[in-house]
Amino acid sequence: MNKAYPTNPSMTHLLGGDLGSSRNLRKLAEENPNARSVLLYKAEIQDRKHEILSNEDEYLKILNVVDQVLTQIEEQLKTQQEGGWLCCETFSIADINLAVLLQRLWELGFEDRYWSHGKRPLLEDYFNRVRQRDSFKLTIPNLQHHVKMIIMSQPPAYLGAAGAASLGAVLAVAYIFKKIIH
Repeated sequence: MNKAYPTNPSMTHLLGGDLGSSRNLRKLAEENPNARSVLLYKAEIQDRKHEILSNEDEYLKILNVVDQVLTQIEEQLKTQQEGGWLCCETFSIADINLAVLLQRLWELGFEDRYWSHGKRPLLEDYFNRVRQRDSFKLTIPNLQHHVKMIIMSQPPAYLGAAGAASLGAVLAVAYIFKKIIH
């Protein structure tokens, strides 16, 4: 397998999410005849995304297209004054769209592939400036939100077992401290 093809847990999550979403859309299509055609169309899109993510060659083609686009963006940033944004000195809808893409790539761990460590220094600086904006901070969920979403998506039995194990670990540490102190 090509090392450029991601085999990390986020990939497994993406693949499972696409299939789950497709199943949910098909179920909704059965329950809502008036919206059936639209929901089935969206389910087909999810199925196609799953096919792309499951096929190494197709997936690498997508990563290469993203690489080409980011190269063009790096070139565009060279034409802007220092501290400027994508199209002009004012933050615009183009910047919002790019910020969403960069944030998603960052969340998936692709910053090293695309812009970190001097690969695309202007894009790296750009993304750092975007992340400092108050509007960005208010819009993008923080780590606590992501952890809560992960926890809340787990089955109740798993949450109960994890809670019991955590409580057991805390009690064990407290017992050990008590023995050490006395």
